[in-house]
Amino acid sequence: MKSAPLVILGTGMAGYTLARMWRIKDKERPLVLITRDGGEAYAKPMLSKALSDGKTPEELVNATAGQQARSLKAEILTRTEVEEIRPQSHQLKLADGRLLPYGQLVLASGARPIRIPLAGDAADTVMQVNWLDDYRSWRQRLQGKKRVLIIGPGLIGLEFASDLCKAGYQPVVVGPDETPLGQLLPPEVGRFVRARLEEAGIVLHLNTVVERLDHHGDALRAQLGNGTVLEVDVVLMAVGLQPDIRLAQAAGLAVDRGVVVDDYLQTSEPDIYALGDVAQYPQGWMPYVAPITAGARALAATLNGEATPMRLGPTPIQVKTGVFPLWLMPPKPGTPGAWTLAGDTQRLEARFEGEQGLQGWVLGGEAVALRNAWAGELRTRTTGV
Repeated sequence: MKSAPLVILGTGMAGYTLARMWRIKDKERPLVLITRDGGEAYAKPMLSKALSDGKTPEELVNATAGQQARSLKAEILTRTEVEEIRPQSHQLKLADGRLLPYGQLVLASGARPIRIPLAGDAADTVMQVNWLDDYRSWRQRLQGKKRVLIIGPGLIGLEFASDLCKAGYQPVVVGPDETPLGQLLPPEVGRFVRARLEEAGIVLHLNTVVERLDHHGDALRAQLGNGTVLEVDVVLMAVGLQPDIRLAQAAGLAVDRGVVVDDYLQTSEPDIYALGDVAQYPQGWMPYVAPITAGARALAATLNGEATPMRLGPTPIQVKTGVFPLWLMPPKPGTPGAWTLAGDTQRLEARFEGEQGLQGWVLGGEAVALRNAWAGELRTRTTGV
C-alpha cells in the first residue's frame, strides 16, 4: 500500500528525525504525522537542563508544527488522539471518529513517566516533566519557590537536581538505591559521584522512599520511610519511563517492555514499524539519542524499499549533571572483570577491564574530554575497527 501515506505517530526526536531522513529519499509520497501535543520541534533531552541555561519554553522550540509541515511537505495533526490501530485494513481510528489510511505506519510515540502512588493530601501536587507542555507548567510552579524535592536518584532525577542547583534552587533527592545512578554505576563509582553531587549542594537521602506528602501551611511536608521529615515547596517525580505500548498491545502487536521490533525495526505486523523510546530493539530497550539516530537512518532507507538493518555499536551515555557531568559506557551484564577508579573533586576516570581488555567505563568532571578516545578504544576492541 505504498500509494497510501506514510504515517508517523509522534513528533518527538524519533518522529521528526525519521521524517526528515525519509523525505530526503522520497520527495513526493504523502506524509502524515500525528501528535497529542503541539507538534513543536525541540530537543527533549534539553528539558532537564533548560532552567539553568535560562531557556524559556519558547526558546527551546526550533520550529513550529506549521514550519515543520512546510519543510517536510507533510500534514501534521496536532492535539490529536489515535484511538485504535487496525492492521488488517491499514487504518487508524482517531478519537474524533475519523478513519485515516496508511501504507506504512511508524510508532514513535515515546515513553510515559512512571508514577508511583503516595499517601497524603498533597500527593496530587507532584509534578512530572516529560514533554514541552510539562516544562511550561514546571517553570510556572517554581516561581517564587526554593526548596525542591526530587523523587528518584536515577539519570533524569539527577539531571533535574543538577539543573535546579545551578539555577539557585535547593534540590533534595530521595530514592531507595544504595547510590545515585544505581542502575548504571557500580557502587564504588556511585559513592564517588554522590560525594561530588553533595559538594555541589545537592542533598541526597538514599536507602529510603517518600511515603506520604501533605500540605503544611504554604509548604509541603514529606515523610520518608526512615523517619526523616522534609519541608519543601515543590515535588518532582522522576522514577523512570515506560514505553507507551497501549495502542500496539490493543492492536495485537508483540510487546514486551516496549513494542518488539527486529533488526529492520519492523513489528510483528507487516507495514508497522517502531522507533525510539517506544521500541524494544533486539539489543533491548534503549531510551537514548544514539539509537534514535541510527534507527531513523536505517528505517528511512527500509521504508524507501532499501531493506537496511539498524547497526549500533558501543554508544556512550551522557548524564547532563552540569555540576559534575558524566559520560559512561556500562559493561554488558555478567561480563567478568573489575573496576579501577581514579579521581578527585575535578575529575573521575573509572575503567572496567577483563581478560579481553576494556569492557566499560565512566568519565566525570573534566575527564569527560576523554570520552571519544575511550569510546574508540572500546569500539576497536569489540569490532576491530
